[in-house]
Amino acid sequence: MATDRRMSPEELTAYRKKLLDQAYSKVATGLKNLETPLLYKLYLEHIGKLQGQGFNNSVLIHEQMSDATHLETYENFQEKYGLQVNSKSTSIRVIQNDAYDMEVDKEVVEPTTGKILRDEEGNAITKKV
Repeated sequence: MATDRRMSPEELTAYRKKLLDQAYSKVATGLKNLETPLLYKLYLEHIGKLQGQGFNNSVLIHEQMSDATHLETYENFQEKYGLQVNSKSTSIRVIQNDAYDMEVDKEVVEPTTGKILRDEEGNAITKKV
């Protein structure tokens, strides 16, 4: 009789946390490696070719494959270049970017004069945007 090899929700959460912890440890290692000017220069030259990635992901890419020239998903690689990925080729893991809203304190401006409104102590009045 065959056994069910799927993970339970708890096991899946633990597995994903383990992968994320590994990724962040690679980022930390990569940041330590960027302390020397020569390695930092090589990192900047490499990342200049791979645009559109966040800082953590760019460090991860550089740590995992420092000679990467393009970064595409499996499907985009097939569609854009009409090529098939070689069997047993390694993949690069990146951290999924989470969308978030950022609250900013913005100074309140008088609409008619365009001047910043101030309280009785002379500090600018701000509101969260």
